[in-house]
Amino acid sequence: MKKLLTILTILTLSLSIAFLAYGGSVVGSRHDLSIGGTGWGGGAFGTTQVCVFCHAPHNTEKTNLNGQYLWNRTPQTTTFTLYSSSTIEATINQPGVQSLLCLSCHDGVGAFDVMINMPKDWDPGLGSATTNQFGDFNLDDPAVGPLNIGENGGNISNDHPVGFVYDDTLAANDGALKTPVSTKSVDAAGKLRLFGSKVECSTCHNPHDNDACSTPGSCRFMVMDNAGSALCTSCHIK
Repeated sequence: MKKLLTILTILTLSLSIAFLAYGGSVVGSRHDLSIGGTGWGGGAFGTTQVCVFCHAPHNTEKTNLNGQYLWNRTPQTTTFTLYSSSTIEATINQPGVQSLLCLSCHDGVGAFDVMINMPKDWDPGLGSATTNQFGDFNLDDPAVGPLNIGENGGNISNDHPVGFVYDDTLAANDGALKTPVSTKSVDAAGKLRLFGSKVECSTCHNPHDNDACSTPGSCRFMVMDNAGSALCTSCHIK
């Protein structure tokens, strides 16, 4: 029993450190889909659990993520249609892990309630993959907000590219990009993170904090305030 308590304590501390690295709290944010949350559906799934829509402590996704992040959803494995432009210098690759996590909901196909481990207090009569699908929502529809990024069929060609290396060479070749301070971050403050030198969804977005702007609660989970295009100009020379 003592050994079990020790293991649980270590797991709890590890998760706490991971969440502190993000800052903020998902509780009460638009990503809080529990009964007490403010997320889409107004708690329509009948559960009081907040984290379960993305994370679980046991038996999580291991085929594509090898158990990382204790992820409670199956990431999209489709080949995405990517952004392209005759003026872009970067080589755009398929989304990496830190983008696939987001796209397991925001791909335009995934549903809220398609989880690997369902919570005990889940009410299947209140939520279904048919009625609670992210896909087919208009990104600019004020009634539902910015839910879907991809389109049905894995098309993310009209979205800011991810999965590309952002380094000194790209900045020099492009001429209109700032040189990143390291392989882990674009800026000195470390707000705009890079993952193996690559830009991913988590470079600009923090899924646990929707308060990093002048209108807390409506920051679109961006890692910093974009007033005056401050986030954009952290990378782009304009």
